[in-house]
Amino acid sequence: MMWTMLALGSNYRGAMGLHPNHKLVTHGPYRFVRHPMNAVFPLVSIVLFLLSANWVLGVVALILIGTISIVRAPIEEKQLIERFGEEYRTYMRRTGRFFPRLRRRGDLK
Repeated sequence: MMWTMLALGSNYRGAMGLHPNHKLVTHGPYRFVRHPMNAVFPLVSIVLFLLSANWVLGVVALILIGTISIVRAPIEEKQLIERFGEEYRTYMRRTGRFFPRLRRRGDLK
């Protein structure tokens, strides 16, 4: 999570949306995945479950956080495509949404 925050720098916003000076970040964890923060949140909920040993807390947190991450990612990507166009589309082709690509799309031939 800290690596993601450091990579985002002044681009971080607690809420969705881009600010006027927003830059496309493709370094740090963003070198591997487009939504590292959304990938980390479900892991955090699993850790909370393991620490609390409360099935209700663990299941509800995982469902809630997982759903938010899955719903939020396409909205963010649409905003980024509108702002950065082909540069973001190229970035999308070489990175996974939540998990690193094992191979690039061009390598699958």
